[in-house]
Amino acid sequence: MYAKSLEMRHFHVPADPEEPGVAPSWAAKAAREEKDRQILSKDVKCPVIGCTIDGGQEAKEEILAYFFPPGGQDGTPRVNTNQRSLSMKRLMATLFMIALCAGALLAQTQTKAAAAKKTAAPANPVADELRQIENDWIDAIKTKNVDKVADTLADGSVGLDWDGKRFDKAKRLADMKSGAFSLDTCEVGRMTVRIFGNTAVVIGSDTEKSTENGKDTSGEYVWMDVFVKQNGKWRAVASETTKVLK
Repeated sequence: MYAKSLEMRHFHVPADPEEPGVAPSWAAKAAREEKDRQILSKDVKCPVIGCTIDGGQEAKEEILAYFFPPGGQDGTPRVNTNQRSLSMKRLMATLFMIALCAGALLAQTQTKAAAAKKTAAPANPVADELRQIENDWIDAIKTKNVDKVADTLADGSVGLDWDGKRFDKAKRLADMKSGAFSLDTCEVGRMTVRIFGNTAVVIGSDTEKSTENGKDTSGEYVWMDVFVKQNGKWRAVASETTKVLK
């Protein structure tokens, strides 16, 4: 349907120009009704809620036929000579258009809400648990909490460091105890988690300030950790880190 602005015109019944102060003749009323028909034929915004409904030519003709019926058998226009009836017709037309606009606005709102709900990622408590393990692991390294790191790493875990060197659980814990590796600050980026039964892969990134064997190793890193659920607890079994080149 087409939203039409009927508030843009004042729907008063004009006096007959041929007889001032006298009710308009049928010809004047027919001319006025034709002007109203032209208003409905124009495609403008609804003055109440500001939307436009486009239903095509067929819908437009349907509205015109409903509110302005065709003429009689002799071809003369069918004109309602009752002023109240004519005003009521125009009021009904206005309310009808407003209702159509409100319906279209409601449909658009519901469509957007459904699309937003569809694109929202479903909650995954296991993935959230693994992200928390990663954050706790990093905090333990910063605070040099060797016991916490030892509990996070599985026995026999292995890794590949950013410089290509391999390490295992014993090597990682020894470096923490001796101070060979120190993590001062670490800003963690977005983490992606993939779960395969009792195995999970976490891919993430961080920007850190760190030192290793007395050398500044600060910068941006991307990494991947593989976890396996052992006796009801997720533990890291493999890790790989790459430093991002500037």
